[in-house]
Amino acid sequence: MAIKTLAALAAVLAMAACAPTKFDMPPGTTEAQFHRDNLACALEAKQIVGESFAFGPPLFVAAAQAGHDNAMRAAHDECMLGKDYTVHKD
Repeated sequence: MAIKTLAALAAVLAMAACAPTKFDMPPGTTEAQFHRDNLACALEAKQIVGESFAFGPPLFVAAAQAGHDNAMRAAHDECMLGKDYTVHKD
């Protein structure tokens, strides 16, 4: 029973990590500039967080990947916020 619960939790964490943050552009920003900034922040996040690798049982690997994905998203989002983008409120 505990293994199924952990597997479900790992799956939920992995799916949550996949959802990108939506940003509103600062006034005067073009779509092209947004894409350049987004790519620059993705590259910066990769430099800060590094590559993901984990060995062990599948649940451990899934949890490690989810943690890595969350760290990448947080680093990317901080970079975008530093470029005056704001988080889109739905």
